Amino acid sequence: MATCCLALLRQPLCNFGDEGEPCGYDETPLAFDDITPWETTLAEDIASLEIAQHGMWRWSESTDELDIADEGSEFPAMAQFIADLATLRLREHVEGGDGVACDGTTVMIDGMLTFTDEQGTVVVSIPITAERMQASSPQYASAPLLTPISMFSTGLSETVEFETMQVVGRINWVDQERLSVQFHYYTNTMLTATTGEGVFSLIAEFEADEIP
Repeated sequence: MATCCLALLRQPLCNFGDEGEPCGYDETPLAFDDITPWETTLAEDIASLEIAQHGMWRWSESTDELDIADEGSEFPAMAQFIADLATLRLREHVEGGDGVACDGTTVMIDGMLTFTDEQGTVVVSIPITAERMQASSPQYASAPLLTPISMFSTGLSETVEFETMQVVGRINWVDQERLSVQFHYYTNTMLTATTGEGVFSLIAEFEADEIP
């Protein structure tokens, strides 16, 4: 896979537009009381993101490729995101690529997302980056990629080897508040330069209670 592109504040960041041109981005540090592109303060946004949320955690059934120790179980749980204020930043598209294909202006916040059961035992605790793009839907979201899968949970065991094996998260603060979360097991082995084989299966999910 091609790599790129522009040495930036924290790490090289890029993706490719329709013509194969790299989209280059720049990142600028933000302060806790800065105003976002949608006219809230970061303090207001973080206060909303860090609200502890009660809901249901569900482990999926094992598959031919992945054993899940607590497969099929579900139980009440709490979710809590804690932001790292030193990582507040604004990412902007500065060069390359197709303006439509490249990401727009985005506020980014690193932190830890932790799920605990009713006894306070940690079920899963992972690093994520909460992001909200100015031109997209009005909510924060995160899509962490965790490799090896033990970063997600030691209760997972791979039974088939692939070139790529990782946990993919889909995390959304629905309506800027209620957490909706899914974690999938993603694998791939390239067979040719353009084709491959693998699996994409649900591992676990968390749905926060409806807000009154």
